[in-house]
Amino acid sequence: MNLADFETKLIIIDFWATWCIPCVAMIPKIDSLQKEFKHDVQFISVSYQTENEITTFMDKLEKQHNVHYAIPYSTDDNLLRFMFPHKSLPHYVWISANGTVKAITGAEEITSANIDKAMDDQPLLLTEKKDFMVPYDYNKPLLVDGNGGDGSQFIYHSILTNYIPGLKANMHLERADSIHVNSLTLTNCPVMWLYKHAFGNGLATFYDEDRILLEMKHPEELIPSVRDAAYRNWLVKPGHGICYDLRLPASISNQFYTVFRQNLVTLFPQYAAKVEKRKMKSLALVRLPGSDRIKTMHAGGEVIGIFDNMGFTLQNTPLSTLIRRLQPFLRKSSSIVLINKTGYKGLVDIKIRADLTSVADMNSALKPYNVQWQEEFIEMDMLVIKDTCVQNQESKKGE
Repeated sequence: MNLADFETKLIIIDFWATWCIPCVAMIPKIDSLQKEFKHDVQFISVSYQTENEITTFMDKLEKQHNVHYAIPYSTDDNLLRFMFPHKSLPHYVWISANGTVKAITGAEEITSANIDKAMDDQPLLLTEKKDFMVPYDYNKPLLVDGNGGDGSQFIYHSILTNYIPGLKANMHLERADSIHVNSLTLTNCPVMWLYKHAFGNGLATFYDEDRILLEMKHPEELIPSVRDAAYRNWLVKPGHGICYDLRLPASISNQFYTVFRQNLVTLFPQYAAKVEKRKMKSLALVRLPGSDRIKTMHAGGEVIGIFDNMGFTLQNTPLSTLIRRLQPFLRKSSSIVLINKTGYKGLVDIKIRADLTSVADMNSALKPYNVQWQEEFIEMDMLVIKDTCVQNQESKKGE
């Protein structure tokens, strides 16, 4: 047949397939409308399937309904579906007697009332079926390099990759508000960073190395014992350096860190992590009796925090800076936890020359400031990571 054969009629092309349940459900309705408007309308069913597939299916359907459907159909179609591209079925194209496309709709618009309007050349205020094909390769990850779209429609995802050359080590948080988090991105960082952030609720209770216990056979898998160039060589090995991205819809942003920790259980089943109370050896910074000798003399002025192997200079800074910046130096010789027990809230000026890996040397230099490091054993929250097999054995003993 040729479309010109129906030049006096409204043509409605019905794109369908035998596996499409809504398409099959429309067959009796289309047949009824064809009979109702037999002089003015021509429905034409079009399928990409073979003639054998269509005729076999239609024979069974007609026997089942005890009726003969007289709608003409076109099979093995490779032309019309490219002229009128679509991604879902059924798909209807309305063509007027003069060859103009009047509408492209879904099944809900195929009614007697709408056909009457089309025949009378009345304005057709039909809902347009907007179908477009997004390039997609099922053998590649969704949304990577535009595979499946630009990503504007995604609701939730969690991505884990090995080290990606060219990316810097970085962390980025996107917050829904001051409390809730929508997304976290970590690039080219050790796996340990994931545990630090997941169990520390971001930076709220950040677990640095001095607050982490690795009770496992190969702790070097999570915390390298090397630095500088050797560290970079360690980081690029599979399973050491990773990139991770977690994004949640705002409706469940209050569950962000719960989902994050669940992710770690799934992605790294070889490790079991939890926060436990442990009594730990610590160095507490305390104030000695006497006058305040650390109060800054540069309030509102320049902020300075300089540390090297031979001492440090603090100017117009809080004591928390000393605790945070000193830990890497002490870590070279000890895993002692540093805490601030001075109760001092103000900004300070302290300048000493001392071996920062030696507590005795530092205390000697700090004496003029009426502050000292004092060794204590304190019960505190520690992030404990074990091999899963060890965790299971301990659980059985507990039973």
